Amino acid sequence: MREGTVRANGIEFAYIEEGDGPVVLLMHGYPDIAPTWAAQMRALADAGYRAVAPYSRGYPPTEVPTNGFYDACTLVTDIKELVEQLAGEPVHYVGHDWGAATGYRVTAAFPELFKRSVQLAIPHPITFAAMFMDPAQIRGRFHFWFFQMKGLAEAATSANDYAMIDYLFRLWSPKLDEPEHRALVKKSMSQPGALEASLSYYRAAFGNAPADPTLAHLNDAINKTISTPTLTILGDEDPGKIAGKLQAPMFTGPMEVSYVDGTGHFLHREKPDDVSKLTQAGKSETTIQIVGKEGLPKKTGTATWRFKAHNVRDAVWMFTVTDAVPPVISDVRPDAGSSSSDATPVISAAVADAGVGVDPDS
Repeated sequence: MREGTVRANGIEFAYIEEGDGPVVLLMHGYPDIAPTWAAQMRALADAGYRAVAPYSRGYPPTEVPTNGFYDACTLVTDIKELVEQLAGEPVHYVGHDWGAATGYRVTAAFPELFKRSVQLAIPHPITFAAMFMDPAQIRGRFHFWFFQMKGLAEAATSANDYAMIDYLFRLWSPKLDEPEHRALVKKSMSQPGALEASLSYYRAAFGNAPADPTLAHLNDAINKTISTPTLTILGDEDPGKIAGKLQAPMFTGPMEVSYVDGTGHFLHREKPDDVSKLTQAGKSETTIQIVGKEGLPKKTGTATWRFKAHNVRDAVWMFTVTDAVPPVISDVRPDAGSSSSDATPVISAAVADAGVGVDPDS
């Protein structure tokens, strides 16, 4: 594991990285830190990627900014500039919690910077309002309101060796017991200014912390529909999983929701191998394998081709492509043992990437 620093959006970000190849940018959430991604970073490095995990704004060793901006447009700009500084080309993106909430927004505002995105534990923020109408959902999200109480929230969170951090991990992922990892989180949060910074994300979300006025022009862009192929992964035992069914209107590009059995909010740490597999599948370019064809390829006409497509859930699908502009997808059906969810949007994107009329032996 390598360490580094980079300046983005006016502050110094610390990051860890592993591997070489196309960049996968991984952003953590609350209450967490960059090493939360250790298992996924190893898997991505083994798969030929350069996995880069920054410590988010206000989480030491990343700088705690003196201006106190933690609004959505600031967080989006952080990621935009991190991509530009660390990669200089479009990247694959993985986010958890706040990293996911911001991930949806940055891919909406700057789709040209992203090849694929995988968002963990948090559906699109458009779903939050509906969740907040459900008492059962409010119980798991009491911190949104509690953290608005300046002074009291800091005192309660830091009391008894940051016992609040232990409580939130148990509340959101009851089966996960990692005192060593929580100790690292507490160490970061106990640095000067870091605790208030971590709570300011929530205050800014409710308008109770200042927003950077120079970035106000991004407010419309971060709420656009998303064209970037996106996989949302939710814990099957996370009460918030129901909101995964509500986010479809926010996507114009391929989008899929997947669930990991037996996990809660910190699913990437509860079942790291399962999440790593899904993350890699979502990060790799969708692969198209020609397994047979009828007719000859033409630039126009009705020649049909048979394909296997490995979609973002690593399922295998059979379908027909009619050679036309744009290609026409039909006769979509799962191969033996594959999921029966609708894969047509993913396949459509894959065919567009691969092109129709390619040499089947190439």
